[in-house]
Amino acid sequence: MKKRLIHLFLTGVVLAALLSGCGKTWVCDRCDKEFTGDAYYGFTGTETYCEDCARKFWSPFPYRNYVK
Repeated sequence: MKKRLIHLFLTGVVLAALLSGCGKTWVCDRCDKEFTGDAYYGFTGTETYCEDCARKFWSPFPYRNYVK
């Protein structure tokens, strides 16, 4: 019983460690803000924009079509 409890505890610790590092961090090329989540690209595809900058850049087009 003790071994099983220790095994469950260690499994939980490993899962928590793995899940805490999920998600890529981006830096916006226009405002230099560091963010996680969806990043958007510009005309050439090499730019990285946050949601606010992508909305301004692609206006009046739907900026959500340009997710990296």
